[in-house]
Amino acid sequence: MSLKHSVTKELLFIYFEGKATPLQKQRIGDWMDEPENEEFFYECVHEWELANLKYEADVNEAIKKFRHKIPKKPSAEIGPIKVIEPTNPEYTYFPVAAPSPKRRALLVAASVVFLLCLNIWFFKDFILFKTFQTGYGQISTITLPDGSRVTLNANSELEIYRFGFGNLSRQVSLKGEANFKIVHTPDDQKFIVLTGIPLKVEVLGTEFNVFARKRATKVGLYEGKVKVTYGQSTEPEKTVNMLPGELFSMDPIHKTLEIKKVLHPENFAAWQHGRFIFENTTLGEIKNILEEKYGIEIRFKNLRVAEQTVSGSFKGNSVNELLQALAETLELDVIQQNNTIVISVKNSD
Repeated sequence: MSLKHSVTKELLFIYFEGKATPLQKQRIGDWMDEPENEEFFYECVHEWELANLKYEADVNEAIKKFRHKIPKKPSAEIGPIKVIEPTNPEYTYFPVAAPSPKRRALLVAASVVFLLCLNIWFFKDFILFKTFQTGYGQISTITLPDGSRVTLNANSELEIYRFGFGNLSRQVSLKGEANFKIVHTPDDQKFIVLTGIPLKVEVLGTEFNVFARKRATKVGLYEGKVKVTYGQSTEPEKTVNMLPGELFSMDPIHKTLEIKKVLHPENFAAWQHGRFIFENTTLGEIKNILEEKYGIEIRFKNLRVAEQTVSGSFKGNSVNELLQALAETLELDVIQQNNTIVISVKNSD
């Protein structure tokens, strides 16, 4: 099936109802990139909105009355109001006059406008932005409209502007980890990476790696120069100009910041080639990496296991491959129970 006919009205309605699967969302996003599909998309949005109003209303007539029949003078006085005597003396009843036909038309028109605005707000992220996602254990390389290449690590998300990227703006938002190879433009347009933590990476043309998860944010630079801007809303922003071979690390939990020179900057993104590079890395830190990448749960039988350190390069195209290598290196017992892995020191006989 061609991309043009791969998205039906029924599939779009499922998406509007919030019931689409991640695969269906990606399929719709790719389909929306084709300009010839835009008119059909908005026709479906309009049809779905009308079918899902909370009341029946003649929209065109209501808007017409709203624009052309607003009374210039106050309405005639309301006639006598029938007062209903309260049957329960503990409560007081206040008579309310029914709205006039013109006022009802205004209320209907205002409600329609409100609902349309609400739907536009609901769909604005989908209309304005395109999102690339990877699942657990998945790595994906994306070529952006400006020619830049982004490799997304597992369990990561990259968001770009759907329209005008590379012309009006080269700003992206990242959750997770990605390696960037940025193309330099003739007009020296900056490329900006935003993360959930108040941090911005600004470059022209260069190669760098960004790690942006809840426990930490790191920027590793291979080539060129980048400017990192960070700071909470309650404090002035700070700026760091990085040079090749430097690693910027920020820990939002412990509120620590570090910038250091590394001997092997190519190790920043060894994950692209299915390798893990550890330098006196504790098993506790490795636990965090594996849980983020593969969506598993790792438990240690005691804290002494979590504090063990390891150094070296390990092949890890799968979680089992890496855990087996670590178990042989550190003499560990690794037991898998469903989606949980328990690690302990081997019993010495």
